[in-house]
Amino acid sequence: MAKIDKNKQKEIDAKAAALQAELLKEDNALLDMERQHKKDQAAMDERINDLEERHFKLRTLYEEFGGLAYSPSYPDGEGVQEFRRLLEEYAGVTDHEFLYRRQILGDEEADLIETYQKEHRKQEDKIESLYAQKNALYREEEEES
Repeated sequence: MAKIDKNKQKEIDAKAAALQAELLKEDNALLDMERQHKKDQAAMDERINDLEERHFKLRTLYEEFGGLAYSPSYPDGEGVQEFRRLLEEYAGVTDHEFLYRRQILGDEEADLIETYQKEHRKQEDKIESLYAQKNALYREEEEES
């Protein structure tokens, strides 16, 4: 076995240190990305929950008004019929708006997840490449010693 030249060893050590620093930086970037995704996902979940809670409250209110309007003690007449018609129309519009907004949030959530997965994979590939470079450097060092 030949002994490695001191200059060559310093060069290899410098490359290894640079690769290690780059790996640390990229690992930290990956962790930051994961933390940010969790925050973004939590914010998205909160928006969805808020929308669903408002929808639930509106449905409950609709059912309460509907129960009053159809109560036998409630007066009958044209005004009541108009109120019932408006109540039904409002309920339909509310349900349609809820579904529309829920779809928008669902699309945003899907985009958030897809973007995160792409960026996460890209970051993992970068880290894998750095580990491969580091392993190649160590193999080169072993071959020379």
